[in-house]
Amino acid sequence: MDTPVNPPILPMQLGDIFDRIFKLIGKTFTRSAMVAVVILLPVSLLMAFAMEMLFSNLADIIRETATQGTHGPEQVLSLIGPYLLFFASLSLQLLAVLACTIGVTTIASAEMMGSHSSWEEALRKTMGRRFFRALGQILLQFLAAIGLFMIPIFLFVMGKVSGWFVFLGVIALLICIPFIIKLVVQWYFAVTAIAIEDRGVFDSFDRSSFLVSGQWWRVLGIVILMALIIQFAISLVSAPINLIALWGFFSKYFQMIASMKIGKPDPLASAEMLESMGFGFGVVTALAQFLSVLVSPLVTTVLYFDLRARKGEFHQEPPEVIAPVEPII
Repeated sequence: MDTPVNPPILPMQLGDIFDRIFKLIGKTFTRSAMVAVVILLPVSLLMAFAMEMLFSNLADIIRETATQGTHGPEQVLSLIGPYLLFFASLSLQLLAVLACTIGVTTIASAEMMGSHSSWEEALRKTMGRRFFRALGQILLQFLAAIGLFMIPIFLFVMGKVSGWFVFLGVIALLICIPFIIKLVVQWYFAVTAIAIEDRGVFDSFDRSSFLVSGQWWRVLGIVILMALIIQFAISLVSAPINLIALWGFFSKYFQMIASMKIGKPDPLASAEMLESMGFGFGVVTALAQFLSVLVSPLVTTVLYFDLRARKGEFHQEPPEVIAPVEPII
């Protein structure tokens, strides 16, 4: 049990949740941004470079195919390096997003408890065992979902033996998809439990399931609502920067449309479009991830404390009552 906090943490309605989230954004933005810059910026630049290389090589292949009418195996082999670099940078970015989520959650949970956590302290906790536990939890959750989804796939494959397997595959698909959704919501706060309470990998599953029990539909509804609001807000904030970053792509696209209207489509227009969007698309992706990790963990943290309050885990000490002093006659 946590020690009593001031102000008290009580079960929240939807309006209270919004209020807490907006207050956390104001209190934690600078520290959360520092964590995101330190962790996410280097891998985002690497990914932008990888996308620039990949799209440039694809554009070169399209040009050679358009001018020579064919392409050889050496052109396909030339894509192996850029593809490997792209997938490596994508993997690193996913790991960086996980690390940022833990760091921002650490800062937000401290604010919820009425204390203060510096971005340096959050960074130290992020780089410790919490990160590897969270990574293990996500991998196990992913394997569980894939394992369940493979059941109907296996039955569909066995449909070549008998048509009954196809029927069983449809039934299994109708059962597995809702069950996977149920588990995703039930385990939604497992990483949060690791970040805030330093829970173990398997313990985090039980902790999240315990908190969500009896609140499954409420959690699902709030999570979907918050996700829609966050994505809409991110799109509004990032739209001007996205337009600037992809201006080269849009200009080539409009040139291609103009050439089609006069009946002289440029055969190399698609190559020029690909070549102009690589680094810009990497910048757009990095910006969306940066803004998301500043807000999404705050939503999860507030919901986590709301569920804990609904389980009665925050027992507030009643204020000390001072007995009135009897007048001396």
